[in-house]
Amino acid sequence: MLSVVVLIGLAVGIFRSMAGQRHEVDRLTDAHEAVATTSVATSRAQSLARAGRYDEAIAVLQEAVRTGPYDEGLHYDLGEMMTKHATPDAMIAFFSSEIGQDEKPQTSHYFWAMGLFRKGDIPGAIAELERALAIDPAHEMSQRLWGLVLEKQGQLEAALDHFVEATRIHPEFRAALQDAARA
Repeated sequence: MLSVVVLIGLAVGIFRSMAGQRHEVDRLTDAHEAVATTSVATSRAQSLARAGRYDEAIAVLQEAVRTGPYDEGLHYDLGEMMTKHATPDAMIAFFSSEIGQDEKPQTSHYFWAMGLFRKGDIPGAIAELERALAIDPAHEMSQRLWGLVLEKQGQLEAALDHFVEATRIHPEFRAALQDAARA
């Protein structure tokens, strides 16, 4: 009787081990598929952008952001493309709606602030930059944008402080270095 109990225990242990391995294989497969999906979306968007079809490229990236796992690079690519080729209102609408789904919402706050800044809503832009920096005080892009906002308002000393902080966070941040030299 004891040997049957031991055999059952071994079988249960083997089954659990196999189930755990299967779960790990499924998890790795899902991660691989997510990376592949992100890569396909990015490539498709780049092709559309090269053809001057920016609205379609933006739509592809938005769909990838909405449906895929969080990918900060994808968020950044979308934000940069929208900064160059979308209206400020479109940026504000998209990134304000993404805050709740983001694992790292500072990037959405940053691009939301960029849309507000482009629209001329300085207080709104500063509020979003404060939110981004409350989440991640080392978000150098938010520091730089805050400097640009202040520079536009003629607050050059305060702008310089933000440019310097951006370069302290990321010493090779060329745009912030150039801004600091200019201010």
